[in-house]
Amino acid sequence: MAEFRGINPLATKGDKVVRVASPVVVSLIFLEKIFDFAGESWYSEGAMGEPLKIAVLASGEGTNLQAIIDAIKKGRLRAEIRVVISNNSGSGALRRARREGIYGLHLSHKQFTAPEEFDARLLQVLEEREVELVCLAGYMKLLSPRVVGAYRNRILNIHPALLPSFGGKGMYGQRVHQAVIEYGVKVTGVTVHLVDEKYDHGPIVLQKAVEVLEDDTAETLSQRVLRVEHELYPKAIELFAERRIKVEGRKVRIEGRGLNRN
Repeated sequence: MAEFRGINPLATKGDKVVRVASPVVVSLIFLEKIFDFAGESWYSEGAMGEPLKIAVLASGEGTNLQAIIDAIKKGRLRAEIRVVISNNSGSGALRRARREGIYGLHLSHKQFTAPEEFDARLLQVLEEREVELVCLAGYMKLLSPRVVGAYRNRILNIHPALLPSFGGKGMYGQRVHQAVIEYGVKVTGVTVHLVDEKYDHGPIVLQKAVEVLEDDTAETLSQRVLRVEHELYPKAIELFAERRIKVEGRKVRIEGRGLNRN
């Protein structure tokens, strides 16, 4: 049976104190009971270290950015947003960043004479801000092979369908939901995946299904899917913060799965 040694016999959850064990040798089975009560996984090395430094790239209103911000504030996500980057100077994402005191930057291909110059500036900003994980949240531009290569397996995207269905170039926002309804599928959902050189193609990290109702419109379906997006994206980022992600080809393995009750 696996054991964790050197764990403090008292763990806190808000204003609650949970007695873990004494002596400090705890079985995985017993830890699962504690997680059922405390509702938070804190056992991993990553979760006890420094907050994960992330960048959020967004083109629109930034509701997924807000979900990440809220998860950090509530202590459900051990991360620090080091920069918010948008190709749209008037985006809601930049307004949210300013409101929260987060460094925001308008960075568009239109500001440069060549795509290579944009890539160089983007990578410079990510390096200067010491970013460990890049999170695309409604970012409407395809990242170049140079940027993807520099952050291989460290760029996440969220898509409002169960990939590989209803994905690819031009499949975003209401277009996805309208296509789902027109095709007549009974289940859609949300996918968080790693980014590679193609649209909506990288290895899948997390997925969650959403039922398509008989009387759904693209608008009503999008509202329910969006709520799941706001739930799932912070969870996926937290897996990286806890250093629980292992990528093997197209498969993403989550170490210690089943212990996180968030």
